[in-house]
Amino acid sequence: MQPSASQVTPQQERRPDGRAEERCIRCGATLTGAPLYAAWRVCPQCRYHYSIPARQRIERLVDPGSFREMSRRVAAIDPIDFRGQPYRERYFEEQRRSGLREAVITGGAALYGRRVVIAVVDFRFFAGTLGVAVGEKLAHGMEEAARQHAPLIAFVASSGPRLQEGVLSVLQMAKLTTARQRMRQARAPLVAVAVSPCTGSLYASLYSEADVCYAEPGALLGYAAMRAMEQAEGASLPENAHTAEWHLAHGLIDAVLDRERHRDALATFVELAGSPYRVTLTGPRQEPVRRQAVPEEAWGTVRLAREHTRPTAVDYIKRVTTAFVEFRGDRQSGDEPAVVAGLASLGGQPLMFVAQQRLAGEDGQHRPSPIGASGFRKAARAIRIASDLQLPVVTLVDSSGPDPRVAPEASGLGSAMALCLETLLAARTPTIACIIGEGGSEAAVAFAAADRVLMLENAIWDVIAPEEAAALLYRDPSRAGAAASSLRLTGSECRRLGVVDRIVSEPPGGAHQDVDAAARQLRGALLLALTELQGTPTRRLLDERQERYRQVGEATNPIRSSLERNWMRLRRWLRSLGLRVRRGRTAEDQEMPIP
Repeated sequence: MQPSASQVTPQQERRPDGRAEERCIRCGATLTGAPLYAAWRVCPQCRYHYSIPARQRIERLVDPGSFREMSRRVAAIDPIDFRGQPYRERYFEEQRRSGLREAVITGGAALYGRRVVIAVVDFRFFAGTLGVAVGEKLAHGMEEAARQHAPLIAFVASSGPRLQEGVLSVLQMAKLTTARQRMRQARAPLVAVAVSPCTGSLYASLYSEADVCYAEPGALLGYAAMRAMEQAEGASLPENAHTAEWHLAHGLIDAVLDRERHRDALATFVELAGSPYRVTLTGPRQEPVRRQAVPEEAWGTVRLAREHTRPTAVDYIKRVTTAFVEFRGDRQSGDEPAVVAGLASLGGQPLMFVAQQRLAGEDGQHRPSPIGASGFRKAARAIRIASDLQLPVVTLVDSSGPDPRVAPEASGLGSAMALCLETLLAARTPTIACIIGEGGSEAAVAFAAADRVLMLENAIWDVIAPEEAAALLYRDPSRAGAAASSLRLTGSECRRLGVVDRIVSEPPGGAHQDVDAAARQLRGALLLALTELQGTPTRRLLDERQERYRQVGEATNPIRSSLERNWMRLRRWLRSLGLRVRRGRTAEDQEMPIP
C-alpha cells in the first residue's frame, strides 16, 4: 500500500561514525549517496517517489534558464475573515516554513525549445489546498497559455479545498473550468501529472479536465481522501486502491510515468499537440500505384480479411508514423484494448490515430474483435481532443462489430456508439478512415463516417457476417460464400456503391505477405488524402461531410418502384411455369430467395 501523504520524507538514521543516513520508508534501502535519489528523489531499489519541491521540479523539467515566473505577488489573505484558528498567522508561518508565497508556482518556459506554460502545485504549502490565490494563479496561467496558443503542463498535488477560505475556495473550480474553456477555444492543449496525493477539488477540475492525464508511480489519486473513503466503506481499502495504477487499470488516466521520463514524455506530447507543421503537395498529384489484380471473389476476400497473420492496426501505426503518444481509457469505466488511440506524426504532421485493434485469442492468433461501450467512448474522447486542437483524424477499421454481450450493453453500448459517430461527424478538422481488415457493421460506421474513406484491397465492409447472413437467408450457414457475394462487401463493390473513395493495393497474396510494403502503400494513400483535405475551411468541410452522408444510398422514385414490383411479379409467374429468368446477375444472385 502506498505510504500516506504525511510520510513523504525518508527515515533518518545515525551511522556508527555519527553521520546522518537516509533510508527508504518503503523498502529500507539506503538513499544517501544514491545518484537517482539525489537527482530525482526516487528510491533506486523500489522506485518509491518522494516529494520534490516545486522549483526543483521545474528546474529538472524545462530548458536551463528558460523559466520566467508569473503572478508571483498574487495573494488572498483571509478573504472571508475566518473566525477559527488565526488564518493570517498560519498563512505567514506557512510562507516562512516552505519558502513559498502560495501553494502553486506558474510561469512560462521552454521545453526542448518549444514554448510552454508550467504550473506546479506544491504540497508543502497548506497541503496544496485550492484557495482564492491558487485559483487565480492557475487561471492566469491557463489564460496565458490560451493567449500564446501554448501547451500548459500542470503538476497537481493537493488535498482539496482550503477550508479557511470557505465557499470561495470551492468556487475556484468554476474559475478553472472557465479558463479551461478559453484554452479550448484557443486550441491550447493541457497535460496534467498527478503527484501524490492528488485529491479533492483540483483533482475534479484542473487535473480531470486535461487532454492527457499522467501520474507518478504509486501516487495517491482520486476525488476522496483515503481516510474519507475508509470511513465511508467502514473498512480498509484493498491493496493499491485509489492509486495511479488502479486509475490506469480502470481507464481513468493515460499512463503512469516515472519521474525520470517526465521531460521526454511531456516534450513528445507538446511537440505533437502543438506542432505548426502541415504536409502539402509540391508537385502534380499522383495516385498510389495499384497493381492490376484479378477480379476478386467475395468469399476469398473475406478469408483474406480475416487472416490471423494479417497486419493489425498497431502494426500499421508503428510503420507509418515516426512518433506515437497513446491515450488510455474512456475516463469513465475502462480501457478497451480493442481500440487504440493517440497522437502521432505522419510525414512530419501531427494527427490523431483512432484504430480498431485485433486481439490475440487463447491460441495466440489475432482476429477481428468486438468493441464494447468503453471502446466507443475512448474513440470519441480522442476525436474530440483532435477537434479541439485542430488536428486531422485518421481511423483504422478492423473489427467484427459491436460487442453483443450483457456487460457492454449494461455499460451503454448504444449511446456510446452514437456518441462516437456523432463526434466523428461533428469534428472540426479533416477526417480520414481506412478499412484495413473487416469492417464490421455499426462498429465500422462509427469509425468510418469520414471525409475520405479508403479501403485496402483485401478488406471487407459488411452489414452482417456472411455466415450469419447465410443462416438468415438460406437457413444454411455453410452457404456463407453465396451470402458474401450477395452482400457486396468487397472494396470494388463498396467503391461502386459510392461509400469508398479509394482502394489501396496490397502485396500479392495479401498484406500479411509483406507488411512493410503494405504499410508503404497505406502511408502514401493517407498522405494523399491528407493533402486533398488540407486547408479546406472548416465550414466547407462540415457542409461537404453532411451532404455526403445525407445522400448515402439512392432512394427509388415511385415510377421505378412500380416497375420493379411488376417485374418481380412477372418473374414469379415465369418461375411457376418452370422457366429460369436471367437479368445480368450471377447464379448466386438468382438463388437469392424472392420476398
